Amino acid sequence: MRSGLGYDWSDISILTNVQADHIGQDGIESVEDIARIKRLVAERVREGGTLILNADDEHLVEMAHHPKVSAVPKQIVYFSLDPHNPIIRRHVAEGGLAFVAHGDWIEERGPGTDSRMVRISSVPATFGGTADFQIYNILSVIAACRAYGLKADVIGDALTTFRTDRDGMGRVNIYRVGNSYAVVDYGHNPAALRAVCRMVARWGGRKVTAVLAAPGDRSDSLIEESARALSCGLARVIVREDLDLRGRQPGEVAGILSRVLREEDPALPVDVVLDEIEAVDTAVGDLEAGDVAIAFCDRVSAVTQWLLEHGAEPVEEFEFTAEISAAAPLPAA
Repeated sequence: MRSGLGYDWSDISILTNVQADHIGQDGIESVEDIARIKRLVAERVREGGTLILNADDEHLVEMAHHPKVSAVPKQIVYFSLDPHNPIIRRHVAEGGLAFVAHGDWIEERGPGTDSRMVRISSVPATFGGTADFQIYNILSVIAACRAYGLKADVIGDALTTFRTDRDGMGRVNIYRVGNSYAVVDYGHNPAALRAVCRMVARWGGRKVTAVLAAPGDRSDSLIEESARALSCGLARVIVREDLDLRGRQPGEVAGILSRVLREEDPALPVDVVLDEIEAVDTAVGDLEAGDVAIAFCDRVSAVTQWLLEHGAEPVEEFEFTAEISAAAPLPAA
């Protein structure tokens, strides 16, 4: 929106989803605006290249057939959490390639052939298969690597050695703090907040405190929706604000969030601690054994440093009881 596309053509491009984010910024007024902007990535896949799309997102399914996308001949590859997704089944029947989550496996599906690529629970970034948004990411990256020509075993080895605390700062980094846990995540839109809530809800019924903020340059309605996104059985919410208020008055965004949280659940404890580090300190300091604090962060490095200085240790092996069956198909998000 501000600087134009950073390249002319791509060999391989991925579109994972179209969600309500950035509304109120740069003239963006709707999800349809987001879809139109993201469509440029699909339009600029070169002739003979590969466009990888999430078949569970109706905006992306429609995008595949848009005249500006189909004007340049390219291979379409779909991915889905639902092995029975009708878009996937029709695409494969017509000779296309797709990748799906089926039980505890990522499968490659083509005409007359299904092959297993990697076991989902063996990939640390899925946190025992509880993070469906990470499974989406894995599906798409496997599709891209296959389009690039990499073999299945090479891809599997890479995925099973990828750790978010080391290789993806700010993307679901889990730390053990004494006998409780802290999750550091850069999530800042309703879809991301819901996704992390779905994941934590599968961690064996633990009490969860969230530290929440929203960027000030989003619309009031999107900020309100961010608060509603945390209607997932939380034990407590601590509302903070970013250092950069992005045109808002001090306390304005926090006021919107706390108001909506209390309207949605009057029994939910909601506290306002505007400073980010103080908010995280408050959340972590009040945890009991086995509890989880999710810090939706702006200053990821500063929050991580504070946790490490207070004895936090990265969780290298997933330690929680997942409330989903590894043998059953995962639900679509």
